[in-house]
Amino acid sequence: MWLREHHEIDDDPLAAAPRGSLQAFRVRITANGRLSVHVQTQGVRLWPERGEQGVPPLDYTRAYELLRVGHQGGAQPADVDRLMRGVLDGAIQVPAGRAREGLLVFPEPPVESRAMQLELPFVQVGAETHRLRVPFAKLYLGTDDR
Repeated sequence: MWLREHHEIDDDPLAAAPRGSLQAFRVRITANGRLSVHVQTQGVRLWPERGEQGVPPLDYTRAYELLRVGHQGGAQPADVDRLMRGVLDGAIQVPAGRAREGLLVFPEPPVESRAMQLELPFVQVGAETHRLRVPFAKLYLGTDDR
């Protein structure tokens, strides 16, 4: 578990969410060379193949709501605090020659789809702005053959 290895989190804070309701992506932002990199995570979206609306990643408020803090069987506030230590949230600034790694966690999109696209609409490298789109396919492991 990446959170355990890199942020000394023993229990998985995402375990309080219903199975299959969240998807996590480990993202590494590297500023090679002499220019810094700036990414705004609020604009990031997870797009299902046939979806008309992209899903934003969890921020602190949405994590608090989706992990059902304060509800029976839900996470505790300390669980959300621990989770957010490893989540990329807000403005991410990576100085030249450095890297930053973290999770982007998304609620399951409302439209089920095996083919999806992760979109980062604002990645600034020095004075240049870029839009990145990363296509991928979901694979289901085990006996559940969706």
